[in-house]
Amino acid sequence: MSQTPESERMFSLSTFLLTFACALPNAAQEDQAVAVAAQEPAVVAEVSSAAQDEAPSISHEERQKRTFIYSTGSRYILQLVLDGVLEAEIARRKEAKVYVGKHDFTEEEVQAEVQRRIDMVAEQDPNADFWGMVMAQGFTQSTFAQELRRGMVAKEMFFPDDPSNWPVEQIKEILGDQWEGYLKADYEKLLAQKEAGEVTPLNEQMLNNFLMPGVWAYLRKTGEITQPSDGLPEGLCLVVNGKEFRTDDVMAQVEPMLSDTDRKWSTTFLSNLEKLEVALKASKNYMSSEEFEQFFIEEGKVYEGTIISHEMMVLQFLGFPSMEVYREYLQARQSYKNSLPADDSEEYLTMLDDMISKRGTFYGAGKVKAEVLLISAREKSSGKFRMEGDPFVGAAERAEEVRQILADGESFDTVLDEYSDYPDKVPNSAASMPQPNRGRFQSLSRNDLRGFLLENDYTDFLFGYSVSDDIFFRAEIGGIYGPIRGPLGYYFYRVVSRDAPTKEIDLMNDPNAQWMVNDDLLGQAFIEHINTLRKDA
Repeated sequence: MSQTPESERMFSLSTFLLTFACALPNAAQEDQAVAVAAQEPAVVAEVSSAAQDEAPSISHEERQKRTFIYSTGSRYILQLVLDGVLEAEIARRKEAKVYVGKHDFTEEEVQAEVQRRIDMVAEQDPNADFWGMVMAQGFTQSTFAQELRRGMVAKEMFFPDDPSNWPVEQIKEILGDQWEGYLKADYEKLLAQKEAGEVTPLNEQMLNNFLMPGVWAYLRKTGEITQPSDGLPEGLCLVVNGKEFRTDDVMAQVEPMLSDTDRKWSTTFLSNLEKLEVALKASKNYMSSEEFEQFFIEEGKVYEGTIISHEMMVLQFLGFPSMEVYREYLQARQSYKNSLPADDSEEYLTMLDDMISKRGTFYGAGKVKAEVLLISAREKSSGKFRMEGDPFVGAAERAEEVRQILADGESFDTVLDEYSDYPDKVPNSAASMPQPNRGRFQSLSRNDLRGFLLENDYTDFLFGYSVSDDIFFRAEIGGIYGPIRGPLGYYFYRVVSRDAPTKEIDLMNDPNAQWMVNDDLLGQAFIEHINTLRKDA
């Protein structure tokens, strides 16, 4: 099954993020090669009792635990949800006396599948840290084994090796029109092979990348899933089909996954959120739950019938660790919009003109060619921060060494070749996709550049700063900047050239241009507002 250009790009960048898998400075600051920009994000344990007074049923401590759970522990939450909906499907089939398939895999069978995955990774890269990579994706060894067990059960239920046991009508409901276009011919071929005495398993890549995500989405829609944003009381963080999960119990499972950096970022997220809530409620601009729910539903409708789902956009492109975290952010962002001038006011139109003047190269599909030297704060084998301590301290020390070498007159090209932690190529990525090339990037759009620096709306919200925007909009061609702290570590960079915009910005007649400029205006003003609140605090 061929990938579309959009999905191919998304796969490539997702692979890159997993390989080089966020902390940013807390205020916009450009430093040329003079001194290390080593600011720490402003982290506040809690804002004040004011935020809690607005919602007395949920304590700050409960919100902090939930933020840990739905950030670093988001993968575990998803596992609990999928376990619950799969159990319900097994019970439904048993009651209906239809094919269930094998669902009692032994520990030995599961461990054999774990070992198969280990061997696959070792074959591609004998030096790879398999369990480090697993932890970077939000698993412990135990939860990873559970993930594989669930996948094995679901495969046996929906796509067993014997195609005559496939629940065809259910699969047609899951795939819709894609049944005829993608799977029907394969199904008939497998049936013919069975008649000939052969049993051929379904292609594993097709199963994992195309079919099973649809199955899980279908099962989730059939379940009754309640999360904190649905109004859960203190002490509960999830309910699946009536089964309650206590916050403290889930937190005990998430605790081993939390690095010191994870804790800092989650604390920063909640601190920013509480500051916003206090200010927005005081100005009477905060949206009610009913208003926000309607807005959220309308936003999701934009993605219906496209190859990119609402959840995919939020998690893979906007960079949020879970939909639950995104909902909290989005309610604050849309509430802040109420404080801006009316869309048709002269003041607002002047703001739009200013945005086009400063950021028109982004709206008009301009590009930048830049060279970025990365001093990584992440472990190269897994793309994850170490569990204890501040990994940016060591990176800052190495960045200072590089800064001194550059200050002594060594050429940027030579230093980049020797010290940059960007790889030449993302392993197993499509040949047509942009590659890091040690940090010598080809001409990139702003969004593609942000992908390589691992910046997104989530990191912007956390730290109020974008290194990519410095490179794309402000850095002078040929100037050497850095070190600047970013999501992957510390960056030095040089702009080689900029490509002029190729599209005209027509706010009067182009709905896409209208949406892009207005959304960017809101996003930039929102981050500036957060920075002001943090400074005032």
